[in-house]
Amino acid sequence: MVKLKVVASAFVLRTVRRLASGSHKSERYQRPPTMSQAATLFGFLLIIVVNTVVASVAIRFFRLRLSTDWGAVVYTAIVVPLLFAFTTILLSGFIGFGGSGLDRGTALILVWVVPFTLAVTLDVFWLPAPEEVELPEETR
Repeated sequence: MVKLKVVASAFVLRTVRRLASGSHKSERYQRPPTMSQAATLFGFLLIIVVNTVVASVAIRFFRLRLSTDWGAVVYTAIVVPLLFAFTTILLSGFIGFGGSGLDRGTALILVWVVPFTLAVTLDVFWLPAPEEVELPEETR
């Protein structure tokens, strides 16, 4: 009887350890997405869209208003990342969009590199060249 209790308690102990380590799960089983994962995805998409719009407007403004080609490049390389830092901190820090579902490298690529390349691509390939745009001679 005592031996049976020892064997049973050892079995229970192994089962509890296996359940705690997660090795009991089948490799084919995947949990369905949770609400927090959906909110994280929505947050990242919102940050990507906002950063793309901010970068597009800033890059277009610099290309139209600055008289030299290198001026627009330098201002874009310096000012747009500062704007990204502000919007990313605002949306993911204070407001809380984005969550913590990804590692830092992937998150950085998603919220900085992708919007920047999209904005540059839109400005260079889709919008008319700065020489073709007529600007008013006088500002108000």
